[in-house]
Amino acid sequence: MGCAKPTLGETASITGRVHAQMDLITAAFACDLTRSASLQLGICDGGMDDAVPGVNQHGTTHAIGDNNGQPTDIDNHKKYDRWFAARWAYLLGRMDSIKEGNGTLLDNTLILFGSDTTTLQVRALGPHYHTRFPLWMAGGGNFAFKSGQAIKLPDPGREPGSPGDMAKWVVHQRLLTSIAQSFGMPNDSFGTVDPGKGPLAQLTRV
Repeated sequence: MGCAKPTLGETASITGRVHAQMDLITAAFACDLTRSASLQLGICDGGMDDAVPGVNQHGTTHAIGDNNGQPTDIDNHKKYDRWFAARWAYLLGRMDSIKEGNGTLLDNTLILFGSDTTTLQVRALGPHYHTRFPLWMAGGGNFAFKSGQAIKLPDPGREPGSPGDMAKWVVHQRLLTSIAQSFGMPNDSFGTVDPGKGPLAQLTRV
């Protein structure tokens, strides 16, 4: 595809519409029309029911926590996990197909994605639980972080409710600080939630 207007595929399905958005992002990066983009799929209360016909996303997410992880609920939620994973695989494949400098567009792009309603998280903690939040990164092989890292941060055992509690957690702003620094920015913090400073120490740069 490269720096060219993307060919519009079918947009009757939610999958086709998401792919169209990802094609647009890829083309914009390849043409250097922007250096950053964000894409939100659904909302905190669902909104992606069409992705898996016959399975209600919001109801399924809550059922895992409310029903203590019944097999049918878990199987239904994994269908959504697989659907989302396939969309990210599509985006990564599109970017990796474009040669750019010493590698591909994907090598020169860092992608961060996550969800507050993955199957393992909602089974253990309930839906929309905003600690122990799973995040993934891909790409950035030419400048960012080594691939294959799996980091499990310590769990203080209680949800933060005060500045003292917050100081016991490694908040996700550390990751955002690491990302900013990987792009050469001088940031030593991100926002005002993190009571400390510095990047995520456990994350290894390339």
